[in-house]
Amino acid sequence: MTEQTKRIKPVSVGLLVFAVACFTNPVVNIFDYLPDLIGYLIIVKALGYFADRVPYFSEARDGFTKLLIVSALKIPSYFIMIYARGQNTMDYDVRVLFTFTFAVVEVFLFYFAIRNLFRALSYLGERSEAAATISPFPISKKGTKKFSPFGLEIMSLVFVIYKAVATAIPEMLLLTRGVSASNIGKVFNVAKLYPYAIIFAVVSVFVFGVILARRWASYIRAMRTEGKAYQAADNMLDADNKARLEINLKVRDMRAALAVFIVGAFFMIDVCFDNFQEINLLPMFLFGAVSAYGIWRLGRHTEGTRTPLIVSIAYTAVSLVTFILQVIFLEKFGYTELLYSSGGAKEAYLPVIISAGVEFLTLCAMFVFMAKVILSFGATHTGIDVHDQRYSRMDAENQKIFKRKTHIFVALGIVSGASKLAEIIFRYFPKKTFVSVEGEFGVVVSGMVPWFSVVVMFTAVAYICYSIHIFGKLRDEVELKYS
Repeated sequence: MTEQTKRIKPVSVGLLVFAVACFTNPVVNIFDYLPDLIGYLIIVKALGYFADRVPYFSEARDGFTKLLIVSALKIPSYFIMIYARGQNTMDYDVRVLFTFTFAVVEVFLFYFAIRNLFRALSYLGERSEAAATISPFPISKKGTKKFSPFGLEIMSLVFVIYKAVATAIPEMLLLTRGVSASNIGKVFNVAKLYPYAIIFAVVSVFVFGVILARRWASYIRAMRTEGKAYQAADNMLDADNKARLEINLKVRDMRAALAVFIVGAFFMIDVCFDNFQEINLLPMFLFGAVSAYGIWRLGRHTEGTRTPLIVSIAYTAVSLVTFILQVIFLEKFGYTELLYSSGGAKEAYLPVIISAGVEFLTLCAMFVFMAKVILSFGATHTGIDVHDQRYSRMDAENQKIFKRKTHIFVALGIVSGASKLAEIIFRYFPKKTFVSVEGEFGVVVSGMVPWFSVVVMFTAVAYICYSIHIFGKLRDEVELKYS
């Protein structure tokens, strides 16, 4: 195997069993307390090696990737539900709608994913010496009791269907308003069974999931004991395909590194609900951490990333301190409106402003160094090298356009950070409006620029859109260069 191939290590049996264990709880109130997201992420990672070598594995990986995306969408859906339920505590329709929709979609996608996975395993076992992929595997300590891969496929599908039912039915109980239990007019509210339905669902799904996880552990262990699956996958590639695979893996890694910055851009948006006392659910230190990870990933393919990485880590630390100070303030005083009526609140808010100012300065430094990394990466892995004889005036013009776009990206990021700092400062100064309600006068207090949150949202959206544009273009250029 080549150097690139050797760096890919198989996922351990324990980690794959943990992936299955992540599915052993039903979703309660939309939120998945043991995220399926983690399990699907591990499975997608484990299938990556075979997906590049054996037919059907790529389809299976794509299927589990779709499940990964659907599972990730549950997180914002959970907060949408919180907001909707906060407006009307008797409206259970939103919860049931989200729960039922996700359950149906997951069952539908899982059917195709698990079918393609076992088709791939069957293909590998029938055309190589990796017989463990298609042979019955022992599930008892003595090895006398065995279970077939086909049985494991059916059991996995039945489990997902049962989990979907166990997730949806308890939520549907909340839709009941009252059911006549006899002719004497007594009413029994089925919604009272909700706590018992949740307990039964959690326990039964967990027990079923543990049994399934043990079956999968035995199956994976049998393949690892035989030790021929990876070798069989490598043997399905000839010399030309192996060389092409090396390039594809390199391009994929670079495209994934650039995609990190697109994902990180979405952390520029502030998500605050009254249920959480105006605490930002997407704090900026997450943006810094994702950006640092992206710079580290690009460091595999370009030079000069050490200083930008250190600066991005420093920004993450400063941003974390700012977020902690904001949370401490909000926990003590509740909402920022108290800034306009409490001298103690105004005094306690000053450290937040100072920390936010330092955070903005480090953000500017991070963007400046990030620009250098992006330009260096673009010069190396896009277009034609400047020392190449084919380098033309048009190529030079394209490089100028790319530099201009990078500078616009940096400017939008700094403007977005500046708007967040301005909003924090504006909150410190009150604006009072006198109103009359039923003959009595009252005072409505708001920030100095109450509509400034619209500006903050607009700058964040502009940054996100431009990040998608510039990094999406970079990903296409990288693929074009090495195709």
